[in-house]
Amino acid sequence: MIWAGLACGIGLALVNGVVAWLSIRWTWNSRTQLFVKVFLGGMALRLVLMAAISAILLLVTPIHPGYFVAGLGTTYILVMIVEIVAVVRRNERDRQQPIDPARVDQSNRAS
Repeated sequence: MIWAGLACGIGLALVNGVVAWLSIRWTWNSRTQLFVKVFLGGMALRLVLMAAISAILLLVTPIHPGYFVAGLGTTYILVMIVEIVAVVRRNERDRQQPIDPARVDQSNRAS
């Protein structure tokens, strides 16, 4: 069950990464407060869900725990690196674009 353990760990980390990326994209142009609440709250919820799913998988399936953790950990770290690089690049790109005065007026009204 080595391959099953690796596949489950990698799959769980990839699903977590996709959900994280979707939450970032959903809140990217929102106010900073909303972005922080959704992203940090989502991170806490995802970590709890990952721990629960991991526990269930390890308790009820015959997958190899070591390979599961290795697949999960390695993929999780790689996904985090990709997320950070993507957010930094997008932030740099957004800073280089000229500011749209109409958009600034709308954001000032929302505050």
